[in-house]
Amino acid sequence: MSDAELKKLSRREALCMIGVAGAIYPGWYAGRATHIHIEVFVNNQSIKTSQIAFPEEINSTVYASGVYASKGQNPTKNTNDNVFSDGVTSELASLAGNTASGYAATFTVGVSI
Repeated sequence: MSDAELKKLSRREALCMIGVAGAIYPGWYAGRATHIHIEVFVNNQSIKTSQIAFPEEINSTVYASGVYASKGQNPTKNTNDNVFSDGVTSELASLAGNTASGYAATFTVGVSI
């Protein structure tokens, strides 16, 4: 995906791409730490809604590279975020990889059905 194509994505379109091959790293907006929203459906019924935070070290690396560098670093860290300020122990994605070859994120969502 080109820089121009990335810039045209709405937040919803960009977030829908997370978890698919060639997905993009989430951007940031003022007042919130880097995160994505998730919703789990079973039999077409929403049973869980949450947010997933991203590791600060990886955010810093990503936001210093490529198309992200022009916007700069996210000034709101997980510890200062109004949702994650109580800690991200159960809301932090595990990422492996690098900016050259990409990252793979892992996050387990527990639900009762």
